[in-house]
Amino acid sequence: MESLPTEQNDIERLNAEPATGPGVPVNPVVTAPPASSPITQNAQPQIPQPQFDPPIATPPLNAPKKSHKKRNIIIAVIVFLLLTAGTMAAIMVFSTPKKDTSKKSVAESTKPLDDAQGMITKINAALTDSSKDTYQNPQINFMSPTSTSPAVSPSYQVKDTNYYVVTSQAYGLNIQKTVDTNSETGVDTIFTQGIVDQVTAAFVSNHYNKTTELASGVEYQSDAVICTVSGTDSIPIYVTCANKNAYAKVSGDIKPFVTAYHASNSNTTSEDIFSAPTIKSSSVDGYQTATVGVSSRQSVGSAAALFYRKGTDIWKFFKTTQAVASCSEYNTDDLKAAFADQPCVSDSKTNTTVKEYVSSTKKTSGSTGSSSNSTSTNSTTKNDTTTNSGAASSSTNP
Repeated sequence: MESLPTEQNDIERLNAEPATGPGVPVNPVVTAPPASSPITQNAQPQIPQPQFDPPIATPPLNAPKKSHKKRNIIIAVIVFLLLTAGTMAAIMVFSTPKKDTSKKSVAESTKPLDDAQGMITKINAALTDSSKDTYQNPQINFMSPTSTSPAVSPSYQVKDTNYYVVTSQAYGLNIQKTVDTNSETGVDTIFTQGIVDQVTAAFVSNHYNKTTELASGVEYQSDAVICTVSGTDSIPIYVTCANKNAYAKVSGDIKPFVTAYHASNSNTTSEDIFSAPTIKSSSVDGYQTATVGVSSRQSVGSAAALFYRKGTDIWKFFKTTQAVASCSEYNTDDLKAAFADQPCVSDSKTNTTVKEYVSSTKKTSGSTGSSSNSTSTNSTTKNDTTTNSGAASSSTNP
């Protein structure tokens, strides 16, 4: 057998040896040249390219470990920022002023009950509370603007005026009890004192202030309501309240009458009280009359002030009266025309009206005139019987 070239023998020897170690080709395949191909000494053998497994990178045992210090710092900073933000949010939430309901309830409890009807209703409830036995249950009549007997309001002075007025828009209680005949004064003082104490307690608990004591009773006020308790030493006891804004209209309506009244009465004071005017048209065209109630805060009782005017003239004060006036006081043509239908008392003390009234002086002069006419008629009847008859007939009329 002819020996192979040295290079070829080396290849066969390598193929025959077992492959070991990294980077050694796995099962190399060598393709032999065909037998018919002449192998020349100059031919380069075709060495197949070995197929290697990809190398696995394994760090050396003594290689330095990668540091995570920067990452930890970043994480710590983020956590710190989150905690700071949460803390700030919590501080803002808890530091925000909350609505203090307890303070609100205290404020509401110290606010007066600024409603006249509501105040009277509350006093009525306190007086009729069956759980209280300090006095016998009273007989109470609730009064309103629509009652058959309306409540008489407290007097009130509207800002920038020099007089007091009353209004029909009031609410009240008429408190009564059977008179205790065993009492020397005829009044059950235990009962009346019990009523007064309960009413006073109601005003105090609703933060009304006692403003003054009047001849007619005690006055209490809040910012919007005025009340009086009258008849505290007798029966019945009256408790009345009105809203202050209810006085504005009547105060404006009464002003021209107050001006006329003050002009004719030098003894008027700022304590005078006036009611709303009642205006009527006279039976004589173009004339009007007005009646105004007048009283004082310093005394008990009232009177009627009478006013009149012609057309659109200013109102004129006539007189103040507590009874029907004498007919003879209507002594001018304007008074007679304005008060033509007004009742009056004649000189003979009989009731009549101004337009029907004939003074006794006129009656006397009328009688004298009739006698004179009769004499004259008699002297002329001789010349004109028909005329005289008519004259005689007319002269017999009263």
